[in-house]
Amino acid sequence: MNIKLNLIQAKHILYTNKDFIYILLDNNNKLISYKLSNIYSIKTRQKYSGYRVTSTLKNEIRNLTINI
Repeated sequence: MNIKLNLIQAKHILYTNKDFIYILLDNNNKLISYKLSNIYSIKTRQKYSGYRVTSTLKNEIRNLTINI
């Protein structure tokens, strides 16, 4: 799953102490909204299109290279 984040969203996810991120994506895999939580909840999971563990996203964000 590819998720398109802007720089502010990536920074927010990188410095959070929460364990899970619930995400809502549009048709182009652009992030519409997200919720950070420490609790894995099936009820919350059903409201969003997917979820990830934030530690895996943090590793992916740290490995990004930005070309100017």
